[in-house]
Amino acid sequence: MPQSFAEQLRSIPMSPSLGQSLERAHRSARDQSHRFVTLEHLLLALTEDAEAGLILQAANVDLARLGTDVSGYLGRLMEDMRAEPGWEPRPDGELLRVLQAHANVVLWLNGHIHANRITPRESFWEVTTSSLVDWPCQARLVQIHHTRSGQLAIACAMLDHDGEGLAGLHRELAGNVPNHGFDSWRPGRPWDRNAVLLLADPLG
Repeated sequence: MPQSFAEQLRSIPMSPSLGQSLERAHRSARDQSHRFVTLEHLLLALTEDAEAGLILQAANVDLARLGTDVSGYLGRLMEDMRAEPGWEPRPDGELLRVLQAHANVVLWLNGHIHANRITPRESFWEVTTSSLVDWPCQARLVQIHHTRSGQLAIACAMLDHDGEGLAGLHRELAGNVPNHGFDSWRPGRPWDRNAVLLLADPLG
């Protein structure tokens, strides 16, 4: 990020850099066994974003100290924020509120759980996509364009690699991994794969 952090942000428009920061925030929460991805996880992730870093520094923010302070705060979170091993952190309500407040966020594309899932959010779409390493060994092509009716359309198409040679052998091996291959949940439902997602143009 796919069961992706993706089941939760699918209706918000967003830039690639914000999507990458959200992925880092999710990894941070997961690595610390936190139940939720919070604004603090996102703030910590933004300290590693080049564009956000420039803005913060222009406001006289000491990025190194900010990172240290936020990391320390997250490390002291109460036990009720802790999750069982293997738990996938979900977006905190405040994090969703902030994302939904920005009309330019139309898509949150992630892949942290290596599975396909498409989830509508209040004002954007969350698309979680599978991995080339794990079954179903597919990539996802995403295109955003305007419709004649003035909406935005996010077209998602799954791409298979060549079925011959090493690529074919890789798919066969991945498909036969117990509980994570042909019989797994990773491919998602049909509507989690090839789909055209519509929403109002936030800038129109």
